[in-house]
Amino acid sequence: MADYTRLSSRDLSLLLAGFGETVAHFEPIATGFANSSFHVVAGSGRELVLTVLDNHDVESTERLVRLTDWLVEEGVSTPSILRDESGSAVRFHSGHPCVVRPFVEGEQPEHLTQTQIQRVGEAMARYHALDVPPELALPTRRLPENWREVLVDGPESLLGMVQAADVDVRRLPTTSTCLVHGDLFPDNMIWDESGTLHILDWETASIDHPVLDLGFTLVGLTGGAPLTLDIISHLTAGYSPNHDFDFCELATASRYACAVLAFQRYNRHVVRFPNPEKADLWKGLLPFADSLTTLG
Repeated sequence: MADYTRLSSRDLSLLLAGFGETVAHFEPIATGFANSSFHVVAGSGRELVLTVLDNHDVESTERLVRLTDWLVEEGVSTPSILRDESGSAVRFHSGHPCVVRPFVEGEQPEHLTQTQIQRVGEAMARYHALDVPPELALPTRRLPENWREVLVDGPESLLGMVQAADVDVRRLPTTSTCLVHGDLFPDNMIWDESGTLHILDWETASIDHPVLDLGFTLVGLTGGAPLTLDIISHLTAGYSPNHDFDFCELATASRYACAVLAFQRYNRHVVRFPNPEKADLWKGLLPFADSLTTLG
């Protein structure tokens, strides 16, 4: 759970005042690594989610708002970002941008069924097929240019993983790009009572190679545990039933995705926001990385 920002009932009331709402009850949402979110039951009875975008600035938050608006318009099942009474989508707490969304009732199972995994693949195929407007100005889902500086005193095992992945990823084709979620973990999915998948948290959305998004999703579906052919087969069956995937390419993308996520966890919890309790979170991805040696 991300708890960079802790809000009181008074804080939330001030933030929601612009929406004409008071706070009857609230609780932190115990998922996510990058931002602090709160489930709020308003005095009107409306249920909302307020997210403090701890790791975003104004520019990246406005980009997220534009992307979310566009996704909703395109029919992607994701919660919209609400506007306050002045028409603004972004409010601020202690300098951090905040957004408010409607709360989506549903389940967030840690481990998905085979049918759910296949539906994730189907959902990815749909948003990968969208024609992304250039004005959204999305970045790529890659390691930052300064990753070597960040890891100069880092663990050798992490440095070796990132170095190898940075070389291997250059094997992927560069001609095909699409919308990439890049963080499709089970805690960024809500399954409502009808079985519909709602995809949350597009903060890491980018334009990149589609197989890279499959790689990030495979890391998410395993939770860092060893990757199995069974998970791959169900995800790809939903994504493209008649396409034979190159396992070497999938392994390369998954290895790179794993390295990016491990780097981010180390950078966040050891370098930027030192937290002894979370300093070893990146190590939870090592079983997944080790399992890729059998795939390519």
